[in-house]
Amino acid sequence: MAPEVCRESVETTLEQLLSHVRLESAFYFEVVAKAPWATLTPHMRNIGHVVMPEVQRVLPFHIMLDGEAWCWRADDPSDKRWFKTGDILMLPRGCDHIIASTRSPNSVPEPDTEIYREAETSQRPCTYVDIGGDGERASFVCGYFGVPRQSFHPLFDSLADLLILTPTPEKWDLLQQLVGVATREQSDRRTGGKLVTSRLAETMFIDAVHQHLLHLDPASTSGWLVALRDRNISLALEALHSSPMHPWTVELLAKEARLSRSAFTERFQELIGRPPIQYLQSWRMQLAADQLAQTDKAIKCIAEDCGYAAETSFHRAFKHQTGYTPGAWRALHEVAR
Repeated sequence: MAPEVCRESVETTLEQLLSHVRLESAFYFEVVAKAPWATLTPHMRNIGHVVMPEVQRVLPFHIMLDGEAWCWRADDPSDKRWFKTGDILMLPRGCDHIIASTRSPNSVPEPDTEIYREAETSQRPCTYVDIGGDGERASFVCGYFGVPRQSFHPLFDSLADLLILTPTPEKWDLLQQLVGVATREQSDRRTGGKLVTSRLAETMFIDAVHQHLLHLDPASTSGWLVALRDRNISLALEALHSSPMHPWTVELLAKEARLSRSAFTERFQELIGRPPIQYLQSWRMQLAADQLAQTDKAIKCIAEDCGYAAETSFHRAFKHQTGYTPGAWRALHEVAR
């Protein structure tokens, strides 16, 4: 029988994946709301291409600077959450959602998608919005994470649709400072505050993953984080993440997981949603993409680091995964670097 999941092993695998999270971020709105009020943010499939047109997927977030409100997914009003000063609200799947001063607002205004177009083209740090009546005041900022194109991060689909995070007092102080810098200095989202907001996005996302893992529903039956806590599959994940250059086969990974080949393949697919070798190849290509974008290392050496003895095989695999040759990918990221 396989041993219980080792906490250190879980943390190691998680940190290996998180160390390759690359997010862009932008703040769009600073909202001052006075009760009664309610606001609806559309699904990212409808506005994601407007607010961050050059990324693969968009994840909205809100930070409550002062005050309190209720929030819920637009398609699930039965699951309402309290959102207070010092909290971060994240929607990892980009769901449309409502934030309001009361659990049962009399009405929720239809979103004006034009305001997002105006905010995206604005040269101001943020678009200021005043809503509501003359009652109790709340202030919060609204922004978006952008996942770069061709990123491989199974974490995104493992997180809940709606997350509320409460940073420690020390992290909250730092977060407030970063938000202040980002909203003041982001005079041009493509240059000025990009580094600050990107680091802020990555910090918030990593905290979100850790908090979600700590409170993961024991009844969850699939997803990368569930796989990470599975006493068999976690062993295979640790092995392939620790040594991506190893010539892994399904048989070898099944041996690491202490399962038969068929049981391992079925369990891996059930939890993660893709076959083991396909997952391994995606992880290798993520590592290669990072090295190509961030270093001047020879492509042949990067190929070897990712388990490819033949550079031609690496070229084919990389282009199949990303749509670019390794050289073209490096050139694409050279200016930013």
